Amino acid sequence: ITIYQYDKKGEFAEQLLARRGVLQDGYWELSTVSIVRAGQEPELHNAYYLSTTLDRARILNALSSIHTVSVLELPGVIDLADKSQLPSARFKIQYEMLLARPLLLVAMVLLAATVSLRSFRQGGIQTMVSTGIVGGVGFFLLTEVSRQVGLAGLVPAVVAVWLPVVIACLFATTVLLVQEDG
Repeated sequence: ITIYQYDKKGEFAEQLLARRGVLQDGYWELSTVSIVRAGQEPELHNAYYLSTTLDRARILNALSSIHTVSVLELPGVIDLADKSQLPSARFKIQYEMLLARPLLLVAMVLLAATVSLRSFRQGGIQTMVSTGIVGGVGFFLLTEVSRQVGLAGLVPAVVAVWLPVVIACLFATTVLLVQEDG
């Protein structure tokens, strides 16, 4: 087990190298530990106790499926994962996706309206259905690719989730205005 500790300024303080570690209530119980500090000789300890704010329930919750965490608990889980230096991108994406859900539904309704608000008497039903399918699949692909880019950490979660929704809303609104006003 390797543990890096930093001071309050965020600078490296020490490195703990342990052969074995057990998480107890409020602390790590480490055995056969070497403590390395900058500019000093390593200290060897048979046992070392390191206080922590982590507990088993929090770790299991942080590593659990994103779909089992309540939207009300997500900010706390994100904060805990960030403080523990665990990956939190999937929780950030899930949180933003839940916040964006109402606008996502509006975008889907607007996209559906762009292809379905034509008169059936003019014909072209196959074109209308095909356009609807292509638009729906395109929106889905844009949303999923953007989500994966956010999960990879290439863009912030807010951008990865909200950008496709806003683009779809603006595109559908523009198409509706052009269709209705000519």
